Amino acid sequence: HLKSLETIPYWGDAERQTAARLLSEMARSPLDRCGDCSRCLPCPALIDIPEVFRLHHLARSLKMDHYGQTRYGMMEPKDHWIPGATGEKCSRCGECLPRCPQHLDIPTLLHQAHHRLKGLKGMDQAANNRREAEGA
Repeated sequence: HLKSLETIPYWGDAERQTAARLLSEMARSPLDRCGDCSRCLPCPALIDIPEVFRLHHLARSLKMDHYGQTRYGMMEPKDHWIPGATGEKCSRCGECLPRCPQHLDIPTLLHQAHHRLKGLKGMDQAANNRREAEGA
């Protein structure tokens, strides 16, 4: 689906460089294979899996962390602005797995997305180090 980015004739150098960077980053991510088909839905935990993946992808591939974190922070299961629970609500029930045509490990990707979008990457490690120091 993103191969079409390579052939847009009216793009300048900046647009082509951005598209090349996007394609390069996406090739390194299993999220590239998610075509936003929504077959993984409905999720029993009310997670909007494609939206969580989209926000994670924007943060990871386009360095849009602030945008992704802001939107992710506004997600609520019954909200009318940004409906859907966050990835931390995933119970790993596995209902989504057989429905994914790309065979993505959706529970693991949701966990990774939650940590990136909640800005927990460094904070989790710091908290773990503190707990280990207190327990030792």
